[in-house]
Amino acid sequence: FLLKNISKYAPVPWINAHLKDTDLLLIKNRQLFYYLDIPYLFGSPHTQAALDLRPNPALSEKLYSQLKQIQITHLILDRQIPDTDIRYAPPYDRMYKLGCLSQIKSFKVEQIGSRTLPTLNNLSGTVDLMKIGPKDCL
Repeated sequence: FLLKNISKYAPVPWINAHLKDTDLLLIKNRQLFYYLDIPYLFGSPHTQAALDLRPNPALSEKLYSQLKQIQITHLILDRQIPDTDIRYAPPYDRMYKLGCLSQIKSFKVEQIGSRTLPTLNNLSGTVDLMKIGPKDCL
Protein backbone atom coordinates (compact mmCIF):
# COMPACT_ATOMS: atom_id res chain seq x y z
CA PHE A 1 0.00 0.00 0.00
CA LEU A 2 2.68 2.52 1.00
CA LEU A 3 4.82 1.79 -2.07
CA LYS A 4 1.87 2.68 -4.30
CA ASN A 5 0.75 5.74 -2.36
CA ILE A 6 3.85 7.48 -0.95
CA SER A 7 6.36 8.99 -3.37
CA LYS A 8 9.83 7.48 -3.16
CA TYR A 9 8.89 5.18 -0.27
CA ALA A 10 10.96 2.17 -1.45
CA PRO A 11 14.12 2.80 0.66
CA VAL A 12 12.26 3.27 3.96
CA PRO A 13 11.79 -0.40 4.99
CA TRP A 14 15.44 -1.18 4.19
CA ILE A 15 16.66 1.89 6.09
CA ASN A 16 14.56 1.01 9.13
CA ALA A 17 15.88 -2.56 9.10
CA HIS A 18 19.58 -1.77 8.56
CA LEU A 19 20.47 1.67 9.94
CA LYS A 20 20.88 2.31 13.66
CA ASP A 21 19.72 4.94 16.12
CA THR A 22 23.28 6.25 16.09
CA ASP A 23 23.04 7.04 12.36
CA LEU A 24 21.76 10.39 11.09
CA LEU A 25 20.08 10.52 7.67
CA LEU A 26 19.89 13.66 5.52
CA ILE A 27 16.65 13.46 3.57
CA LYS A 28 14.88 15.82 1.19
CA ASN A 29 11.55 13.96 0.92
CA ARG A 30 9.33 15.29 3.67
CA GLN A 31 6.60 12.70 3.05
CA LEU A 32 8.94 9.96 4.33
CA PHE A 33 9.54 11.45 7.80
CA TYR A 34 6.59 9.69 9.39
CA TYR A 35 7.81 6.24 8.35
CA LEU A 36 11.46 6.49 9.41
CA ASP A 37 12.55 4.84 12.65
CA ILE A 38 16.00 6.45 12.72
CA PRO A 39 17.10 10.05 13.34
CA TYR A 40 17.02 12.30 10.28
CA LEU A 41 17.58 15.91 9.24
CA PHE A 42 15.44 17.58 6.61
CA GLY A 43 17.68 18.79 3.80
CA SER A 44 15.72 21.88 2.79
CA PRO A 45 16.50 25.56 2.31
CA HIS A 46 15.56 25.98 5.98
CA THR A 47 18.66 24.04 7.03
CA GLN A 48 20.77 26.70 5.33
CA ALA A 49 22.25 27.80 8.66
CA ALA A 50 23.89 24.38 9.14
CA LEU A 51 24.27 23.15 5.54
CA ASP A 52 24.95 25.02 2.31
CA LEU A 53 22.76 22.99 -0.06
CA ARG A 54 23.09 25.23 -3.11
CA PRO A 55 23.61 23.19 -6.32
CA ASN A 56 27.14 24.37 -6.94
CA PRO A 57 29.95 21.86 -7.64
CA ALA A 58 32.49 24.26 -6.11
CA LEU A 59 30.77 23.88 -2.73
CA SER A 60 31.45 20.15 -2.37
CA GLU A 61 34.30 20.60 0.16
CA LYS A 62 32.26 23.05 2.22
CA LEU A 63 29.16 20.84 2.24
CA TYR A 64 31.20 17.74 3.06
CA SER A 65 32.77 19.51 6.02
CA GLN A 66 29.35 20.68 7.22
CA LEU A 67 27.87 17.16 6.89
CA LYS A 68 30.70 15.76 9.01
CA GLN A 69 30.40 18.58 11.55
CA ILE A 70 26.72 17.89 12.24
CA GLN A 71 27.40 14.13 12.13
CA ILE A 72 25.31 13.15 9.09
CA THR A 73 26.18 9.51 8.35
CA HIS A 74 23.89 8.74 5.40
CA LEU A 75 21.85 10.51 2.76
CA ILE A 76 19.41 9.64 0.01
CA LEU A 77 20.22 11.00 -3.43
CA ASP A 78 18.14 11.01 -6.59
CA ARG A 79 19.94 9.69 -9.65
CA GLN A 80 20.31 12.27 -12.37
CA ILE A 81 20.70 11.80 -16.11
CA PRO A 82 20.86 8.09 -17.06
CA ASP A 83 23.73 6.88 -19.23
CA THR A 84 25.90 9.93 -18.59
CA ASP A 85 28.79 10.59 -16.24
CA ILE A 86 26.54 12.89 -14.15
CA ARG A 87 25.21 10.59 -11.47
CA TYR A 88 23.95 13.07 -8.84
CA ALA A 89 23.10 16.76 -8.63
CA PRO A 90 25.91 19.11 -7.68
CA PRO A 91 27.73 19.22 -5.32
CA TYR A 92 26.98 15.57 -4.48
CA ASP A 93 28.27 14.23 -7.80
CA ARG A 94 31.73 15.66 -7.17
CA MET A 95 31.73 14.30 -3.61
CA TYR A 96 30.82 10.86 -5.00
CA LYS A 97 33.58 10.98 -7.63
CA LEU A 98 36.13 11.97 -4.96
CA GLY A 99 35.16 9.01 -2.80
CA CYS A 100 33.50 11.08 -0.07
CA LEU A 101 30.20 9.29 -0.62
CA SER A 102 29.78 5.58 -1.19
CA GLN A 103 26.65 3.93 -2.49
CA ILE A 104 25.16 1.39 -0.09
CA LYS A 105 22.03 0.41 -1.97
CA SER A 106 19.89 1.53 -4.92
CA PHE A 107 16.11 1.58 -4.99
CA LYS A 108 13.64 1.86 -7.86
CA VAL A 109 11.08 4.47 -6.84
CA GLU A 110 7.85 5.98 -8.08
CA GLN A 111 7.06 9.67 -7.88
CA ILE A 112 3.30 9.61 -7.32
CA GLY A 113 1.58 12.21 -9.50
CA SER A 114 -1.68 12.18 -7.56
CA ARG A 115 -3.49 9.73 -5.33
CA THR A 116 -6.75 11.57 -6.03
CA LEU A 117 -6.33 11.55 -9.81
CA PRO A 118 -4.67 8.20 -10.56
CA THR A 119 -4.65 8.83 -14.31
CA LEU A 120 -1.92 11.43 -13.84
CA ASN A 121 1.43 10.00 -14.80
CA ASN A 122 3.72 8.68 -12.13
CA LEU A 123 7.43 9.07 -12.75
CA SER A 124 9.87 6.22 -12.19
CA GLY A 125 13.39 6.78 -11.03
CA THR A 126 16.23 5.58 -8.87
CA VAL A 127 17.43 6.79 -5.51
CA ASP A 128 20.63 5.72 -3.81
CA LEU A 129 21.34 5.41 -0.13
CA MET A 130 24.80 6.88 0.39
CA LYS A 131 27.23 6.69 3.30
CA ILE A 132 29.50 9.61 4.16
CA GLY A 133 33.16 8.69 3.78
CA PRO A 134 36.18 9.40 5.96
CA LYS A 135 37.36 12.92 6.70
CA ASP A 136 40.46 12.55 4.55
CA CYS A 137 38.63 11.88 1.27
CA LEU A 138 39.13 15.42 -0.05
